[in-house]
Amino acid sequence: MTAPPPVTTRAELIYLLSVAAELEHSLACQYLFTAFSLKQAGDPGVSRQQVGLVRSWAATIEGIALQEMQHLALACNLLTAVGGAPNLRRPNFPQLASAYRLGMPSSLAAFGVETLRRYACWERPEEPGFWDQLCAGLADPALAAPAPADPLDADERRYRTIAELYHLIDSAFDAIPAARLFVGPPAAQVGPELIPFRPPLIRVSDAQAAHAAIRLIVVEGEGTPGHTEHSHFARFYRILTELRQALQEDPAFEPAWPVLDNPLFDAHTDSYTPGANRVTDPLTRRVGMLFTACYDLMLQLLMRLFGHGGEDTAQLRTLANACMSLMTGAIRPLGVILTRMPAGAAFPGRTAGPSFETYLDTQPSPHRSSAWAVARERFGQIADDCEVVARLPGAPGGLREVALLLDFWRGALGRAAGRAP
Repeated sequence: MTAPPPVTTRAELIYLLSVAAELEHSLACQYLFTAFSLKQAGDPGVSRQQVGLVRSWAATIEGIALQEMQHLALACNLLTAVGGAPNLRRPNFPQLASAYRLGMPSSLAAFGVETLRRYACWERPEEPGFWDQLCAGLADPALAAPAPADPLDADERRYRTIAELYHLIDSAFDAIPAARLFVGPPAAQVGPELIPFRPPLIRVSDAQAAHAAIRLIVVEGEGTPGHTEHSHFARFYRILTELRQALQEDPAFEPAWPVLDNPLFDAHTDSYTPGANRVTDPLTRRVGMLFTACYDLMLQLLMRLFGHGGEDTAQLRTLANACMSLMTGAIRPLGVILTRMPAGAAFPGRTAGPSFETYLDTQPSPHRSSAWAVARERFGQIADDCEVVARLPGAPGGLREVALLLDFWRGALGRAAGRAP
């Protein structure tokens, strides 16, 4: 392949960074869905000897998803640094194979051999290796093939792998003079004092910091130059190997619930993708909409955090802590619950799973006072809805704990908003 010319305009760089942010977001959701689908101790199809193996798989995949969230945060910092807007938007699932010009579809799917193979191939190393055979036939060659790029049209720049996407992004920080590229204030970005990722988040103010952020993304996961033990590819491939071995030893082993591919709880006339499976069980739909509301609220808080204006450090820390608490105390437990709930009469024997649906109006007000007022109101509304669903016949356990968490953050945001910025 002939290397494409370097990126030389701000507009093209912002476009490619927006694609990267969207891709990192999509991968994180897919990985979480798969991790949530795994069974736990006492569930059918998993022996006591297999529980530890399944638990380690879930922890590994959730850990990879957390790193994708870190990569999303870095992409947003890079966008802010060069004058773009943080991007937390993405299409609903399933996403077409043409969505990121990489030739592979993005789909919510249960843990299994083919799902793990797809994930490993998303993350495959840049250099040739045994992974080329593993991934043969997975991507549509017509969609993954490079095409000449028109320097005047960023949307036509093509790449075959995530590694090539990041090479294009990296090239811009050498090709565009730093004196005119870095127009966004570092203080507007999110640093390690707000979200304690490991390694720490990087605030980007020059080309050196930009290259370091891109290197962290690539070496940890997408398109690492070579095969390394701790890359995302290596970890997914290790799980795939262990699963194949476990199935050979025990063909009755069923490590995951039979969740629907791409479950959906809303019709989404504004952003519907054909191929989604609309859940019909009434109680499952109520719980699914609670999940969607919590996820939507977390995205709104994250967009305020990455695009803030007027908040002091304590208020920003409140936003960051609320987001992390929503993920661990609401989104994760509700997602796990949904993988165990029936999908409906149209899907006999299948369970639902979380949909990670997004809406066109998933964005906070640009005005600080109204953004915080709406977020507080939403916390209270979802908490009330949790209490209502928790009282329904057959409701799963854990909903009242989610309601208490939401109500706590409603109060916390109210107290934080009451301080002068």
